Amino acid sequence: MVDISKLKKKSRLGSPPLSSAVKNNLYQPETLEGEIDGRSLRRTNRTQQLATRVTPDFYNKIRVLAARDKVKIVELLERAIEIYEKDSS
Repeated sequence: MVDISKLKKKSRLGSPPLSSAVKNNLYQPETLEGEIDGRSLRRTNRTQQLATRVTPDFYNKIRVLAARDKVKIVELLERAIEIYEKDSS
């Protein structure tokens, strides 16, 4: 018979906190304790996906323009729509 007790890894988490220390955890908001991660800095609040088929020339042109101006493709499209709306009114 194989002794599996030797195969068990020791927990690197340490001992759990006392129940008195975590009594009200469910009622407290989560906090980052002063740390801001990169994802929250890049948050754009864009939640809807837009997919379309374009010609390779149009795709390359829009990528070059976005890279030249150091913006995202969606930001370039948003600017283009703003200009279109101003011209068409």
